[in-house]
Amino acid sequence: TDSHGGSFPAKVFSRPQGSLGTMPGIFTNGTMSVDISTLEFSLSGGTVISGRVDYVSAWIKYKPKGNDSANFGVRALIAGAASDGSDSIVGSGSVFIHATPSYTQVSVPVVYFQAGTTPNRLQILFASSDATEMLSGGASTATDSSELTVDDVTYGTFPAGINNTTANATVVKCYPVPASGMLYVENTTAQSLNWQAYDMSGRSVIRKEVSGKTGVDVSALANGVYMYRVSDKSGAQVQKGEFSIAK
Repeated sequence: TDSHGGSFPAKVFSRPQGSLGTMPGIFTNGTMSVDISTLEFSLSGGTVISGRVDYVSAWIKYKPKGNDSANFGVRALIAGAASDGSDSIVGSGSVFIHATPSYTQVSVPVVYFQAGTTPNRLQILFASSDATEMLSGGASTATDSSELTVDDVTYGTFPAGINNTTANATVVKCYPVPASGMLYVENTTAQSLNWQAYDMSGRSVIRKEVSGKTGVDVSALANGVYMYRVSDKSGAQVQKGEFSIAK
């Protein structure tokens, strides 16, 4: 009954599974399948949608064992659109979750691979340990007894002007990810650029002119994922992306 809203949250644990080793607990709106002979995992189904979703948010608590981390991943797809009849993935996003003792809202932006594509399914997946290798056909790296609690999962679109529609070329690098006190924004071009960060409601939280390597104080920002927009002196957008804060 340890919920953020309503009566109950979802809670998943990493547990030993015999010869498979320790596996993460999975919480998803899709259907997870596994080929036991090859240990290949697949995800199908999901929530039916009628247009682009820009982000998915959830209230999360995480109690890892050791240095374990959880996964929160999103895929936007067109069901059955691939040449072989499988689903065609048109956008995705993911974030690693580290120790979070109290409920914290975590948001994952969805980055689309090309303009003009409109998904009709949304798949959301939470894993109590890092499931990256497992979901790509590798061995599980889960740690026994890591515990992930999830509640109040929502999705939506950004306000006009910062809509995260398409993946783009990298002219600005942001690191470390996640950041805590200082985020470094490295402009790889010869011109000065404007860098502006937004929270998941579309509210501008930081604005900075960047030239070369510029330090940005993010210590006042709450844990979570933030969008950023890079523009030139004329105001034309040259890059969009996201960064995360974890303290």
